[in-house]
Amino acid sequence: MSIPIRGSELFVDKFYITTPLYYVNAKLHVGHTYTTVFSDALARYYKACGKKVFFLTGSDEHGQKIFDAAQKQGKTPKALADENVSYFVELWKRMEIGYDKFIRTTDTDHEERVKKILGILWEKGDIYKGRYEAFQCVPCESFWNEGELKDGKCPQCGGPVKHVSEENYFFRMSKYKDIIKEKLIKNPLLIKPEIRYNEIMGKIDGAMDDKSISRSDFDWGIPLPFDEKQVTYVWFDAILNYITALGYPDDMDMFNRFWPADAHVIAKDILWFHTLFWYSILEALGVELPAVYAHGYWLFKGGKMSKRTGSVIDPFELSDKYGVEPLKYFLLSELPEGADTDYSEDRLVEKFNNDLVNTFSNSLHRTMTMFEKYLGGKFAAVAPGEHEEKLKNSFAQASAAYRKHFREFRINMALKDIMDFVRAINGYIQDTEPFKSADNDKARTSTIIYHVLESLRNAAVMLYPVMPGTAGIVLKNLNRPPEGIEFEQELKWGLLDTAAAYKKNEPIFMRLK
Repeated sequence: MSIPIRGSELFVDKFYITTPLYYVNAKLHVGHTYTTVFSDALARYYKACGKKVFFLTGSDEHGQKIFDAAQKQGKTPKALADENVSYFVELWKRMEIGYDKFIRTTDTDHEERVKKILGILWEKGDIYKGRYEAFQCVPCESFWNEGELKDGKCPQCGGPVKHVSEENYFFRMSKYKDIIKEKLIKNPLLIKPEIRYNEIMGKIDGAMDDKSISRSDFDWGIPLPFDEKQVTYVWFDAILNYITALGYPDDMDMFNRFWPADAHVIAKDILWFHTLFWYSILEALGVELPAVYAHGYWLFKGGKMSKRTGSVIDPFELSDKYGVEPLKYFLLSELPEGADTDYSEDRLVEKFNNDLVNTFSNSLHRTMTMFEKYLGGKFAAVAPGEHEEKLKNSFAQASAAYRKHFREFRINMALKDIMDFVRAINGYIQDTEPFKSADNDKARTSTIIYHVLESLRNAAVMLYPVMPGTAGIVLKNLNRPPEGIEFEQELKWGLLDTAAAYKKNEPIFMRLK
């Protein structure tokens, strides 16, 4: 049977966003950090837009990979999971990730809900017993037929595979190929960016055969409710977290409030699992399909960062060295939509100095210095003219482009919109030369400085989803609320208090060598 779903089209004020569940077999790297800070920025943006946001992340703790890793370390799988989950939680605390729920696949409520879902599909006839033969890549937790192998190795990571043959249980994925294909043709925006949609549509006809969803050669997993000698395949177990975290199938209030997901944010290597595999399960349950956004890779030494090979960059070390928010700014401004990019520490330093120091921090510090020097930190008359109208138009254009790019998940372009606007502010300072009018026309100098600071205030508001701490410092210095930003109240022109007194502060960022 399927459970009737009310559907969240009634709740247009919500935004449900998820990261993948990260495997607990090893520590995380910059690639995982990117996925999570990207999701966090989107969550903060939509909260600032007035949406009710639910942001989910967590840990994937079952399967052969965790079982093998634990054995090598002389630990139980649960002990290894507990150890690395504490690291995950500490990393997201360091990166100031504001998730609403951290789910573990060893959580009792998740395990019980997975069993109930398996029972629903079993009763419906969408699960059956059969013999399974494939080539397994344990690190990827993936299975391939011989024709899919690349030079006899895993086509995903290039690692060795082993032949597997056993009797287990299959999900009738092929049953849902036509309906999934039809729905994706009607709604191509379910999979973003377009290059990923095209990738899935190009393989849908040959990638939706029935899939094995159980294992019998180890016991680290959720037992099947109809055959406790076998455990649930780790991907089937883990992918269900996106609905079990909301209460499905036994506590439907939150589920009906937030489903479908507005964005499953993932790296492109797990796109198949999050579209064709996941969509088929949801279709079998009678549940609306979610949207998926698959980003590219951060490359290191010419290849994909990988816990298996050890070619990784430690986010703790980078945040210790450069600060959390500069690291987040770098990651989110550098990776283009749908593409891969090479990690470069030199590029991080260059981006830090050019954007955060020279463009943003120096503009604010220089203006506050002039404000204190020429006006004593208090505004005189403010009488805008032609230059000021041009600056206001620049803000209107920048804020519109910024909103558009965030809605399209092009955070790198949204950050470019902000920095282009701050460069326009610097151009305005050069054109108006407030230091020249300081001695004989206080009103003109006051007008110029007001418009610069009001522009920088709005730039700080736009930075808030990515750099809430930095934005908060700027806004507090300008007598505006530093936290809980709502664009409806704060991202607009004319909020700077002309009657208040302001003091010069130290630069927010100092240049790196």
